[in-house]
Amino acid sequence: VLEFVKLFDPSSYARLQMMKATQDYNKVRLNMPAFLTACIWMSTSISKKQKIRFLLGVFDENDSYTFEEVEFVAMLVALFRGVGAIFGLTSRDAMPSHARMQTLARKLFVRVLELGELRLEGPSKVLLQNGSVPFHIVEEWLLGETYDPLNVPIALFMERFSVPGEEEDPEQFEDEERKFRVSHTHPVEPPMETAASLDGSFLCRDEVVQVNVIFQHCASKGTFDISHADAERIAGVAIDPKFWIGKLHRALDEMDVARHNGVKISLSAFLKKLCPK
Repeated sequence: VLEFVKLFDPSSYARLQMMKATQDYNKVRLNMPAFLTACIWMSTSISKKQKIRFLLGVFDENDSYTFEEVEFVAMLVALFRGVGAIFGLTSRDAMPSHARMQTLARKLFVRVLELGELRLEGPSKVLLQNGSVPFHIVEEWLLGETYDPLNVPIALFMERFSVPGEEEDPEQFEDEERKFRVSHTHPVEPPMETAASLDGSFLCRDEVVQVNVIFQHCASKGTFDISHADAERIAGVAIDPKFWIGKLHRALDEMDVARHNGVKISLSAFLKKLCPK
């Protein structure tokens, strides 16, 4: 966590390193839109289109499945600030002002509107007259699937930090209404997993749930010395032997040693032992 603080709130990080006072932790401020946007955009385990669908949903606060200028500007400014923080470009000399970033984003939104004029027909064009653009038009522009030279840097940046090849869109054969969308008003189904996200170095969703239940039980009992059968009984489900042998048993042993050595026990520490990378 402190590594993110170092990137996104360097002044607070410096104060923490110097003072190490508990109250200083409460003064840490992360720009969450910038943090979230940069982390999603730069993930190499999420497909391109899932990244875009997720971020469009995050900034589409009224669940209209369209983007207005204010939402588009908010997303791009968050991207600029987030990427700047990741690469250590937080000083005024290194980054343009907030006003200049907004101006650029507004100019780019005009290009998206122009793309909509070319792509949309009939009643759909009424949206453009109201300053709204359907998601699929914004998605097409962000992916660089147009001849607009101004979106080349964004498209190339997306390409650099994305799953290659067939994993670009794991939902390409799904009906449009079944594709993943973030909602601010109702629950949605989780997105389809990509091969990269199912890689052995990651925990899948079911494993995360199992790990949390097992950790909470062991922490409450004061011991991590349990068998495979104990773990299945605690989790209430069958645990894949490969997962038990390859990750979970080793992590439990290391947590038990750490506990005996007086090391503070936490779920984050347990997760790090499960997935050291």
